[in-house]
This record gives sequence, structure tokens and C-alpha cells, in this order.
Amino acid sequence: MWHSFRKFLSPPVFEDDFEKTRRAETLHYASIILFFSLLILFLINLEFGSPAAKAANWLLGLLALLQFLIQWMIRIGYVSAASHFLLAIGWVAMTKINLSVGGIRDEAVFSYILILMASGYLLGWPIAAAYTLASISALWRLAFIEMNGLFVPTIDNANEAARDLTVVFILIFLVVYFLIRTLTQAIETSQRSEAKLKKLIAQLSDEITERKHAQIELKNQAITDFLTGLFNRRYFFEIAQKEFSKALRYERPLSVIIFDLDLFKNINDTYGHAIGDQALAQIGNLLRNTIRDVDISARYGGEEFIILLPEMDCENTEAAAERLRKKIQDTPINVEGYLVWMTISAGVASTATAIAKPTSVKSIDQLISKADQALYRAKRAGRNQVFCYKEEK
Repeated sequence: MWHSFRKFLSPPVFEDDFEKTRRAETLHYASIILFFSLLILFLINLEFGSPAAKAANWLLGLLALLQFLIQWMIRIGYVSAASHFLLAIGWVAMTKINLSVGGIRDEAVFSYILILMASGYLLGWPIAAAYTLASISALWRLAFIEMNGLFVPTIDNANEAARDLTVVFILIFLVVYFLIRTLTQAIETSQRSEAKLKKLIAQLSDEITERKHAQIELKNQAITDFLTGLFNRRYFFEIAQKEFSKALRYERPLSVIIFDLDLFKNINDTYGHAIGDQALAQIGNLLRNTIRDVDISARYGGEEFIILLPEMDCENTEAAAERLRKKIQDTPINVEGYLVWMTISAGVASTATAIAKPTSVKSIDQLISKADQALYRAKRAGRNQVFCYKEEK
């Protein structure tokens, strides 16, 4: 219940519409103040009011109940309609009450002035001008009725009072007009400044984003082989050195596969370098889609590729290399109507065997060298094969 009451007392907020939020907040609090004021006035009239005041009390109660409707209209976004409705019923109710209780009274003057100022603030100076004319007309009508003896006179000369109040209302309207004009200009200036600031922030954000993208792109270009999309040789060695140090420290297995395309020069000589480049690019795509997420692949140079496999011993790495060899053998390239079949020769080396027996490898360069030796054994054995480096007893 307390949460609902707090929500009722909190004005609505309309995102990205400062002017609507401003008017909604003003109207919200004005409606709440008016509700409690009318409720108190209703109770006072009910207990202490004159017969005429009691007879007009139903208007106060109705006006108080209508504030719930006003609040609902504000919260669903009909702020302008709610403003018109509140001011209109307020003006009509005040005019009716003054006709009932008799003549030009301070309550009427203060109410009309309040409505005039509120209409200007909420709806702009044209509406304030309309309420000014309506209020002046109502005052002269009250003065006419009073001067004709239909009310018990409350002042010496109602016509003079109406004339003086007409001047006062016009002056108040002029003040309201210039205040609204100044406020509107200030708001427009603030909104333009805010728009410029937002635009500047957006531009700066775009520039920062572009610079970040450019930096990322430059970094990618610095560590990536442009043809295959794999890491280049320099960056591979940076990662491989860290992985080797980690494997050595924690005594965990680490393996390397080196392979190259068999007779790749024949592909370039037969189909041209463009087809050869397509073949290398396909190897890059195949590696990215085949190896594990923790494995690191790179173009080692020319048609030669290298893969680093953490937590893999020699036997398991040899089996992985064999699967890769068979997949490349069974996957031809189709470029411009040409079917290009490829095979690879691969060499494998590891820091440990399947029974976790450590080898004599002391550096990443030594590990790669042993895999390279196994690669040359595969080539000498007739190509399209996988060999794992074995320590000689």
C-alpha cells in the first residue's frame, strides 16, 4: 500500500521528451495540491460554511474527485489534454462558486490569476490570453450582477473594481507572456546546447570506436597471415614460448604438428598462383574448423603450417595429425571449375609420450626442430604420411 501511495505521489517521466516531462511534473504536483486543498475546503464548508457555500460544496467535491482522472491522463501521456481539462473545470467551477456565493471576491480574483499563470506555463501564452479574456469577462459579469442588486454588495463600486482588475489582469498577462517567452527561449537554447553536446559526444564516441576498431585491425594485421587468416610465424612463437614455459613448470604434455602441402609447386605451375593461394586459404579455413579451441595454428612459411597442442602427448597428437591428413586428402578445392586435390606430409613432436614419460626437450625451438625432423622423414618415406619423432635409445 505504501508503495502504491509513493507511486501516486511520484510524477511520470517521459524519456527523450524534456518539455513533456516538465509539464507533466508541474501538472502532477499542482493536481495533488489542488486535491488536498479542495478536500480541506470541502470539509470546512461542510462544518462552518454558509448555506450558499454548503449548496456549492458539491462542486468542490466533484473537482477533487476529478483529480484522479487528471492523474490517470497524465500517466498515460495525455499531458496537454489533462492541462486543458484541469484548467477548464477549475475556471468553470470557480465561476460557478462565485456566482453562488455572491459577487467579486478575493477568491475569484486569486483563482483567475492562478489559472492565468498556470495556463501560460503549461500550454503557452495564446491559451493564457484566452483565459485572461475569459476571466475579465467573468469579473465584469459578476460586477454587473452585483451592481444590479442581485447580490448583496461586498464592495463599494463593483464596476470600478472590475475596471481596476481588468488592468491588473492585462498586466499580469504581459508579465506571464514575457516570462513564458523568456523561459521558452531558455529551454530551446538549453535543448539546442544539449543536442549539440549529444552530437559531439556521439561523434567522439564514433571516433573512439573507429580508433579502437583501427587499433584492433592493426593488431590483427600484425599477428595474422593475410592469406590464410591464421596467426603468423612471429606471433605463433610468442604464444608457443608462453605455453612451453607453462607446460614445463607444471610438467604437462605439449605437442607440435608441422605439415606442408605435397608438391605445392606443381599446383602453382599447373593452375597458377591464384589457385595456389585458394588452396592455402582453404587449408586455413579447414584448420580453424578442425582443431580444438585451445590449439594454436599458424602459417609457418610458404606452404608450411604449424599447430601447437597443449595437454597432448605424442601418440594422441599423431592420431590427430592423421585425421587432419585424411580430411585434407578427401577435400578437393573447386575453383573456377578446377578440382585441385591435395595431400600433406606431417611431423609430430611432444614433450611426453602416452605413458607420461618426459622427453629431453628443453625449449620450444627444440620441440619444433624435432617435429621438423619427423616431417622430413615423412617426405622421404613417400609423402602423404604422418611421422612422430621418437627419442633414440
